[in-house]
Amino acid sequence: MCGFAAVISRDGRPVHREAVEKMGADLVHRGPDDHGYWFSDWCGLSFRRLAIIDLSDAGHQPMPDLTGRYIIVYNGELYNCSGLRKALQSEGVAFRSSSDTEVVLQAYIRWGRECLKKFLGMFAFIIVDAHAREVFIARDHLGIKPLYYCEDKDYLYLSSEIKSLRHAMRFELNPNVLYEQFFFNYVAGPSTPFKNIYKCLPGTYMTFARNGPLNQQTYYDVTKSLNLSRDARESKILPRIEAAIKESILSHTMSDVGFNVQLSGGVDSSYITAVLRKLLGRDIETFSISVQDGECDESEYQRMVSRLFSTRHHEIKVNDLMLADSLEKATWHMDVPVVHLGSVFLMLLCQQSGRHSKVILTGEGADELFGGYGRYLLSRRKLVAEKIKADWLKLKSNGLSSLRAVESQFYFEKRQMMEYFKDLPQDTGYRIEAARSQTRYRSQMLAHDQRCYLVSLLERQDKMSMASSVEARVPFCNHILFDTVNPVPESLKFTGNMPKYILKKLGEMHLDRSLLYRRKNGLKLPVNHWMARNPLSERLEILTDRMARERGFYNMDKIQAAVREQRTGTGQNAKYLFPILLFEIWMRMFIDNPFSYKA
Repeated sequence: MCGFAAVISRDGRPVHREAVEKMGADLVHRGPDDHGYWFSDWCGLSFRRLAIIDLSDAGHQPMPDLTGRYIIVYNGELYNCSGLRKALQSEGVAFRSSSDTEVVLQAYIRWGRECLKKFLGMFAFIIVDAHAREVFIARDHLGIKPLYYCEDKDYLYLSSEIKSLRHAMRFELNPNVLYEQFFFNYVAGPSTPFKNIYKCLPGTYMTFARNGPLNQQTYYDVTKSLNLSRDARESKILPRIEAAIKESILSHTMSDVGFNVQLSGGVDSSYITAVLRKLLGRDIETFSISVQDGECDESEYQRMVSRLFSTRHHEIKVNDLMLADSLEKATWHMDVPVVHLGSVFLMLLCQQSGRHSKVILTGEGADELFGGYGRYLLSRRKLVAEKIKADWLKLKSNGLSSLRAVESQFYFEKRQMMEYFKDLPQDTGYRIEAARSQTRYRSQMLAHDQRCYLVSLLERQDKMSMASSVEARVPFCNHILFDTVNPVPESLKFTGNMPKYILKKLGEMHLDRSLLYRRKNGLKLPVNHWMARNPLSERLEILTDRMARERGFYNMDKIQAAVREQRTGTGQNAKYLFPILLFEIWMRMFIDNPFSYKA
């Protein structure tokens, strides 16, 4: 995994080398092993390499083909690299390296944009056609690897991280996404909290030619397979899914620098650990976060899995002081307001894991794949109501139902959260569009989670691991797996009204039922307790100071009252105050003074 930045001239005017180099310097944490540049009179590429596959100089980027016509910068891993290499060799392609970067480049040269449908992995890349003066830009199917862009009348700018774009434009707040930022903690779709800075969406590619517009096309939509139907017999479906999961897990161990496993103590990472121990037959390094606070402590289950599969286990004990001390660093690396407080601890875990290997496997994505959240558990009354509603919605608009499916993600009372702000326009169109592609309530939640919520978690995994120059891999985030599981009927997917039934059923041959069928924690933290004492209590000052008062969109009376209650220990306001606190830290770092923080 690596990082890159690019500046492309619209009309052929020169590209300033210094700007390209500064953009690349902001990405050094993504690739401390090597760096390189490529310049022409109309294009500049900067690259930072984290060497995982083919550690030799043959993997150096930017990488040209033998003719010098095509040049690539690429961030990711192609897990079906070996098969594609053989297919290309059978067509007469000669390779100079064993890197997957060259396979991506040659696949594009040979097959054009159709190569994307053949790729299995995580990736973001730019390929420059120096002769035709054209650029091809692509992002993987599910959005595992990030890619951002902005443009003005003279240039197009692209980067693996937003922060490097500060050398190309002045950062401004995007006021149109404030509701989504505060209520969902993440801006879904192409927009970002930055004005005029956009994401290249998952499953899309973009093309750009001199004096032309930036064109974007979708080549994959994860939610389309939810509309398909598949044989509902458990005896037929489960073996097929199990084989696909095992194949994906094993392929994600492809590495010349070894790998670790991020072990949460939940079903997903425990299943990965079990499969790897049995398939590889050797010891595995596992890393866990331990929150020493009553019901938040998952170490019992982490140790249970470690003992069962004889892993070399590393436990990182975390507390409120570590959270307070690391908020700025996590915000800097996220580029956007921290998505979840657990992001900070994920960053600290990867810091420890990186001392043993540059690669770590995680269970991210299994909840969105199998429907693993508590909100998927519906009461009998609700199941009947949703069945009636689904039948009615076949004839009527499903807008109200899709809105409820989207807002099921809230972990607070919407009405109470609204009291902290003044007149926030409630624009969640991209999220509603995702949910509206389905008629059944659970399928609407799945569609929203797969197209919107999952991307936020994948972005968190990428940024928090790359903060320590570690490559996070997500075996459950394999588009073939989604296309296999999505068509499974709800009657099987939620057998007995149980979230994540399929994975739990498959896990029975590896894991204890006490772990498989316990209540999901999801890195629950004692936030009210922590926020009522220093040092986090001290951080609340920025919610009531002059800068906060001058924002114009806060209800300061409500915020000040909530802060007073929280500091005296009489309030339970952390779930309302933390999103605002995380936003204010980001606002002061990236918008108010984007050159103030020193990484």
